[in-house]
Amino acid sequence: GESFNFVMDGLEIKFEDITFMPLDSADFPDDLAIRLYHHDYVPTEGEEQNRIIKALYTMLDAILGEESSTFDFQYIDFDDMPHPKEKDYPLGLLPSFIEDKKAKRANAGERFPKEDIGLLEGKVEELPTLLVINNGLKYYEFTKEFPYLFRVKLDLKNVGENGLPKGNTDELYKVEDVIYQTIAKEEKGHFIATETYNAKRELFYYADSLESIEKVLEALPKNLETCAFSYEVNYDPFWVMVESYIYM
Repeated sequence: GESFNFVMDGLEIKFEDITFMPLDSADFPDDLAIRLYHHDYVPTEGEEQNRIIKALYTMLDAILGEESSTFDFQYIDFDDMPHPKEKDYPLGLLPSFIEDKKAKRANAGERFPKEDIGLLEGKVEELPTLLVINNGLKYYEFTKEFPYLFRVKLDLKNVGENGLPKGNTDELYKVEDVIYQTIAKEEKGHFIATETYNAKRELFYYADSLESIEKVLEALPKNLETCAFSYEVNYDPFWVMVESYIYM
């Protein structure tokens, strides 16, 4: 984790001594509001309090970098230590908290929010894994309108030693394109993710109805040569089964 100190007006501030707590309001759930804690904060008016506040604002700028001015905090409070029932977090987690709030704002009221496609690469048991994830569905409000998880499994026949596809992948991408065009493009559902690992590729979509999924199955190319196709459908109106992808 990050660890650094700085001195301002004779006051030394240590990064690890600062924590924060999100402040949630039922009337303004999307507002960006936090309380910062530091043991030297003096909860009374005066020069000492002002020094601490100035130092903590400077630390915020250091954590958030050049983007700090773009984060519109509606409210920032200060205290010397959390109360017994309050849950505070290390200051290093603040950027993640802000990104979550921004996602909530961006998706508020949107049945079809703009896709935000990201690629993640990793390794599992020394074999590479590739994840393509739609990051634009965090805190999505309308999951119950698209309750059917359509999970497609493709067993790849033409792969390298690393388990990833090789050679001609036209047929593989044709399958993916048919599913995307029939569900996502037609606004019958949402693309969630694809995962490729150890000669297998899985695709995750949510659809509005079983009829929409049936249309996909009818449109898919027949007699596939480079992959074996299977699928399953689960009724999951709160999208619990894909939380690990959406909030990765």
